[in-house]
Amino acid sequence: MASYVRVVLAITLLAAAASSTLATDFVVGDEQGWNVGLDYQAWAQGKEFHVGDQLVFRYPKGAHNVHQVDEAAFVQCAPPTTSVPLTSGNDAIKLSQPGNNYYLCGIDHHCATGNLKLMITVLPQVPDPPNFLPQVPDPPVIFPRLPVPPNNLPHVVPAPPDNFPQVPNPPYNWPHFSAAGYARFDYLAWIVAACGVFMMIPV
Repeated sequence: MASYVRVVLAITLLAAAASSTLATDFVVGDEQGWNVGLDYQAWAQGKEFHVGDQLVFRYPKGAHNVHQVDEAAFVQCAPPTTSVPLTSGNDAIKLSQPGNNYYLCGIDHHCATGNLKLMITVLPQVPDPPNFLPQVPDPPVIFPRLPVPPNNLPHVVPAPPDNFPQVPNPPYNWPHFSAAGYARFDYLAWIVAACGVFMMIPV
């Protein structure tokens, strides 16, 4: 049973590791980071950005910032006044929707003269990989084998329990004679006795 649990845990960890590798972090500009004088469209060329990936903008804090804008603001290099820039120097932006995304630096003329801007096309999320992991069957349920009793066991009749109900004997109902009955009985007795005496007299 313990080995079965270890196999299930290993498969779960492999599945989690496989799913975590689907998302990619892209450091904009690679080693050079987010800085003026670079061609970021050339950097993005040939890369595939998918929903769930992240863009990481790295720069000296205070030297630049990052605005996410629409296409019109991108072309004009003019972020709207309502746009709130990212300024940490290590800004991570998760790509949440497919389509075109636009980014630029809003400090001075870094966008217009320094070409500090980036446009990427975000593709839909990568589908899950096929299930190549083996299916682990449930462990069999093993019932203990009970021994068969021998056939030559003595037949034992169980004794009745101590609280077995005692059935009382039925009462004997003696005949009840009235005074007239006793008189009739005495009369018949005399007749039987006389007949006996008569039978004993020799003829």
